[in-house]
Amino acid sequence: MELDRQIISLKIRDGDPLLVLRNRLTAESKVFRYLIDELNYNELEMDDFSPEAVNLFITILLEEFQRVILIPHDLFRDTHKLAVVFKVDWIKKDCQNLLKEEMKSIKSYEETCFLFDECYYIFEKWKNRNLIDSLMLCLVTNKNSLFISKYMSDLRKVETGKLDLLLILGGSNTDLFLNILINNLKRSKYLGGKVKQILKRMNLAFSCEENAELYLTVFDTISDLSEITVSDLRFTHQIRTETAKIMRIREKKETAEPKYIINDEKTYNLNMKKCEKFSDVIKYVSEGRVTSMFMVVQMLLDLYIKLNKIKVRLPGTDRPAVTNRQSRAAATEMCVEVGIFVKQLEEAIIDKKFQKISRQYLDIIIEAIDKCFFKYTATQLPRRNALSLLRSIRYSGKLSTYHENIIIKRGMVVNKEDSRVTKEEFSFSHPASAKACGIAGRCGFILKVRQDDDKFWSDELTVNPKDYEGTYRHCHGIISAQDMFRYTVMSGKTAKGYKIRTVGRWTKWWEEWFLGSTEWEIEGEFVAYNVADYRVTQCDNLDPYCDN
Repeated sequence: MELDRQIISLKIRDGDPLLVLRNRLTAESKVFRYLIDELNYNELEMDDFSPEAVNLFITILLEEFQRVILIPHDLFRDTHKLAVVFKVDWIKKDCQNLLKEEMKSIKSYEETCFLFDECYYIFEKWKNRNLIDSLMLCLVTNKNSLFISKYMSDLRKVETGKLDLLLILGGSNTDLFLNILINNLKRSKYLGGKVKQILKRMNLAFSCEENAELYLTVFDTISDLSEITVSDLRFTHQIRTETAKIMRIREKKETAEPKYIINDEKTYNLNMKKCEKFSDVIKYVSEGRVTSMFMVVQMLLDLYIKLNKIKVRLPGTDRPAVTNRQSRAAATEMCVEVGIFVKQLEEAIIDKKFQKISRQYLDIIIEAIDKCFFKYTATQLPRRNALSLLRSIRYSGKLSTYHENIIIKRGMVVNKEDSRVTKEEFSFSHPASAKACGIAGRCGFILKVRQDDDKFWSDELTVNPKDYEGTYRHCHGIISAQDMFRYTVMSGKTAKGYKIRTVGRWTKWWEEWFLGSTEWEIEGEFVAYNVADYRVTQCDNLDPYCDN
């Protein structure tokens, strides 16, 4: 009788119940502990999950070494779901780590489908973005046309929320998606909702510029549908009219006065000198004085330093805030209302040519700040406030991006006779020129890094043919300084000896932020190039329906 009370019966679908010792279940799971110890259940129904997955989950749960080594693909979803539902955190973590490991060596279409489906399911079900973020980064660096075309061969089988992700993965390959649309339309009698969603999400102006014949074939195929409705005909007419308007705007942009200065240290310092509060940053963006989110983040990091140097002293005195209460009060004045600030920033960039910040760039800063202590105050309020602000910017689809910026590493560096001018070469095939380029040599551009008489530096795009002589490199007219942000990646050590990486331009904010950091050295020089206008889609949010 005593033994019976120690046994829990787990009822599974289409099979005999599993008998498990209660203490083994309650030791590992808060949910099991609540159901068994507090509600006194002797039987638990597990028929929402496959019997094989329940068996595997219980086997893993009872393992002495508490480690998940391998889970068959067909059992993964239910096994992971069991770990989440019953709050067995170590199994949940190991399941997700298995996905991350598999991402490192994707070899087949089937493996890609499995990872894409499971990472998306975890995101859609539990709003966990980390896995789908990691997978998108892996897939975007690989040749993924075959995966996309096969996965979207029958749009009726593709979940609506996945369409934006697939469009993002397509990069600038507009022909791929135009062909996918044509093939799906040829097998249909009417204009389906998923085709309409793709047409609304696609950058059709760029698609038409790249291949006008394929673009027209899509709409000719729509016109030939046997059961197309009047409302769908209106929809396609509206789409084509809007595309024509956008194309005219794009033509005007291409003939506009070119800009050659990318970053200017003197202008940045003048802006920072007048920047006394967080609302000043919003003002500079609204006035068009700052046109890159990279520069906004740089200003915010420097503003925290500036405010801290002022606020750590008691108001009206030269005495520092030494007590915990005084220090906390001073630190509170250095913080910003994160939600309000991000919303104001999003509103400030409406209808402006504005470069989003790469999330990979933000991740480097966030990880560094997370590891280190803020230098200027006894409390960590400003550090926590900065982390909250940077993370909110990272998760804003209007301010940050994974795929709209192409990260280009600096190549050859040539120092001229004048030591104040350095010529830097970058290899880069712009999406709008790469297909039609027949010029010998490599596509790219050259930046001149200059120092003026006041010792301020600036980054300038050069289009002078003489600067390209002898470089085996050529520059297309589409290359724009306004679409660039140049930055440096640094590495150093924390006071405790941990290695950290940081990024930025002009100011060494990391030396001011991190107490006791040492051994800083340059890891690399890069340009983030904004190609948002030359991608298949301008939607960059992971939410099923983005607001961009």
